[in-house]
Amino acid sequence: MAVLSVTSALLVVSADEARQPTPEAPAAALAAYLAPYTGEGRPRDFGKGAVSRLHRPANWSPWTGRAQPRTGPCALDGTVLLCAGTGGALTALDANYGHTLWSHRGDTSAAGATAANLGVVAGVAYVNGPRGTDGYRVRDGDRVVHHDPPPGRYTMGGAETLDGVMYSVYAGPFDGDGTGLLTARRLGSGDEGRGDGGRELWRVPVPGGPQQPLVAGGRVYVPRLLQGLVSYDARTGGDRVDSDGVSCEWGQVRDGRLVCVGADEQGGVHVLDARTLKRRALVGRGRHVRSGPALGPGGLLAIGDGETVSLHDLDTGRTLWSESVEHMDGNPGPLYFADDRLIQVNGAEIANFAVASGEPLSRTYPGPKDWETDELLQNGECLAVGGILYVTFSDGTVVSGYL
Repeated sequence: MAVLSVTSALLVVSADEARQPTPEAPAAALAAYLAPYTGEGRPRDFGKGAVSRLHRPANWSPWTGRAQPRTGPCALDGTVLLCAGTGGALTALDANYGHTLWSHRGDTSAAGATAANLGVVAGVAYVNGPRGTDGYRVRDGDRVVHHDPPPGRYTMGGAETLDGVMYSVYAGPFDGDGTGLLTARRLGSGDEGRGDGGRELWRVPVPGGPQQPLVAGGRVYVPRLLQGLVSYDARTGGDRVDSDGVSCEWGQVRDGRLVCVGADEQGGVHVLDARTLKRRALVGRGRHVRSGPALGPGGLLAIGDGETVSLHDLDTGRTLWSESVEHMDGNPGPLYFADDRLIQVNGAEIANFAVASGEPLSRTYPGPKDWETDELLQNGECLAVGGILYVTFSDGTVVSGYL
C-alpha cells in the first residue's frame, strides 16, 4: 500500500514546562457540546463539523496538556475540554490553549475504580465512581451535586448519560451470584444541579455480571459476563429483552442496528436488531477486532484488527474496501468517521482514509513514550471538531493538533 506520510504540526511538550499565559485576544467558540464517543449510541461519527474550519477558534494552535492517568472519555462543552478518569476523576482543560482549568482526583483505592464515565447536563459535568455520583460546575469546577452509591457490596461497573439521565451499572459481590444493579437518575437542570435533579427514576437487578451500559433509541443495553446481552426500557426499567447469548464486550447503536464486538471463537462483529436483539449478520468472521469500530451514515461499518482496516455496507453485506495498516506502530486505536474521511489514531500517527475509496493518507507525529520502556503510550478516545483532533494517552497526556 502506498502511504503518504507528512509530519503534522502537532506540538508535544513536556508537562513540566512552564505554562504560557493565555492570549487576551478573543477566540471564536467551538461547537457548543460534543459528547463522549460522539453521542447517542456511541457511533464514533463526528460528522461534517470535524473538518469545518467554521468551528475552529481564531487563535487556536496545537498544544499538549495534562489530565489524570488512565484518562477515559472526554467531552467538549463550549471551549472547555472535560476528560474523565478512573474512580470518578475529572479534569477540565481550556480547549483553545490547553491550560488546566481545574481538576478533581478520583478514588483509585476502591474496587471498581477502573470505570471512567462522563455526562454533561446544563453546565454541570457528572462522573460516577466508588464514592457515588458527583456533579462539578463546568465554569469553575465547584462540586454542586453529590449522590451516594447504592447500599450494599456493589462496585461501579460503568455509566452513561443521555437526555439528562445517568444510567449506572453496579456489579454485585465477587463471592455472590453475579447479580448487580442498573439504575436511572435524573440529573439537575441549571449550573447548580438543581431543578428536578438527583431523583432516582428506577432501579432493577441485573443477573449475570453486568458491565458498562449503552443507551440509545429508548433502550438501555447491558453486556453481561455470564449470560450475554440484555436490554431494558430506558423510561421505566421494564420490558426486558434477552439476546440469545451474544457476547458483547463493546456495543454501538445506529439506525436500528446494534453492533457488538464479542469475545467468542467466531471473531468479527455481530450485528443485531436493536429492538429484538436477534442476530442479523456477522461481519469480519474470524478476525480479532482490536480497533473500536465506527458506525457511519447509510449503514457503513468500519472495523480494524491491527493489520487491516475495512469498510462494510451493512445493507448489502459487501466489503467496500480493505487497507493495510501494518505500517502503524503502537496499539491500534479506535476508528472514527469525520465527514468524508475515516480516521484511526495510535501513538505515532493519524491514518486518514477516504470513505468513498479507502485511499490512504497518514500524518505522523511524535506521540509520548513510556519513560521506562521507551515504547509509545496507548491512546484513548479522541474528539474531532473544526479540523482539530484532541487525543488522550494512558499517562494523562492530552494532545491537540491538526486533523
